[in-house]
Amino acid sequence: MSTSPIDSGIDELALDIEKCVLLLDKEDSQFYRRTYVRALFAYLEGFAYMTRQFAIEMDQITYKRFGVMDWDRHFLLHDEIPSIGNNGKITKQSNRVSFIDHFAFSLKAHADVVGYKGDILADNGWQSLKGALKIRHRLTHPKKSVDVQVTDEDIQLCKSGYNWFSKLIVITFRKSFEEQQV
Repeated sequence: MSTSPIDSGIDELALDIEKCVLLLDKEDSQFYRRTYVRALFAYLEGFAYMTRQFAIEMDQITYKRFGVMDWDRHFLLHDEIPSIGNNGKITKQSNRVSFIDHFAFSLKAHADVVGYKGDILADNGWQSLKGALKIRHRLTHPKKSVDVQVTDEDIQLCKSGYNWFSKLIVITFRKSFEEQQV
């Protein structure tokens, strides 16, 4: 078991998505479609956490080396925010941010710390991912029976968002690797 602060179970979650795709290819059912959507967003949540932890570590390295830090970004990378209790002591509370806002911020923070200059959200894939999130919300907060049905178009939207994300991560991780080799 890893003790790294970046350990988010991401490998297991990535395998869940792969298994869901295999199961869907073998037997296309509403159960497997819903499972795929849930697995996708569990993976994205875990990945976002991992990228925030990576950005925190990179910020700390930059601060130690150069004495410079984007304090606003660094503060927001944490999943807890400080507050003042009624006894005057500092307490920590969960940093409740919507998934899509937190996810966009996590991706941009990662891109910043690796020096990626492109606009990572200026792609149709980002729009697909936002559409896929609506499907996830519909599944997790159903109001009527039709809300738990995942259509062919829904699956395509989820796959499109996931493919965009996968390509983006390869590009920014490659940039990160290149930076570390310099």
